[in-house]
Amino acid sequence: MANKNQITGLRPVGQVMSANPYEAGSVVYPGDLVKLASDGQVDPCAASEAALGVALSYASAAGQTVLVADHPQQRFVVQADDATVAAQAAIGLNYNITVGTASTLYKRSAMQLDASTGATDSVLPLRLLRLYPEIDNAFGDKVDLEVKINNHQLGNKIEGV
Repeated sequence: MANKNQITGLRPVGQVMSANPYEAGSVVYPGDLVKLASDGQVDPCAASEAALGVALSYASAAGQTVLVADHPQQRFVVQADDATVAAQAAIGLNYNITVGTASTLYKRSAMQLDASTGATDSVLPLRLLRLYPEIDNAFGDKVDLEVKINNHQLGNKIEGV
C-alpha cells in the first residue's frame, strides 16, 4: 500500500518538552518550522536556515502571539516530498525543507522534508532519526519521518554528522 500524501508541516512526537509564546513577525501556520529573527519575532524558516522550533498555533499577522515547541531535543514527524528517502541508510543524514503554499482553509503548514538534499552538511536544518512508526508507512514516496532540528537557535551546538 502506498504512503498517504497528507502535508501537515512538522508535528511534535511524544510529549512536548517546551512550548513558549513568541510574537509573530508574519503569518505563521501550525507545523511551520520557525526562526527567531533579529527583531525578536518569529518567522517561518526558508531553506537552510537555523530554526527555533515548530509553530503549534496560528498567527494571521505580525504582532500576534504564536506558541512554539522550542526545546532543542524535541522530535517531530514530517512528510518527505518525494521517494528519495528510500532506505534505512538515510538515517542520520541532514535534510533541508521545502516550503509550499499553506492551507488557508485548514490553517495548516505545507512544509516538507526535501528528500533530495540528504547529506552530512551541518547547516541543513533537519536531522533524520528514523522512519516514523505508524501503520502503512514505509520508505519511499511521501514517507513520514522522525526528525529533530539539527541547527537549533537555542541549542549549544550543531548536531552534524
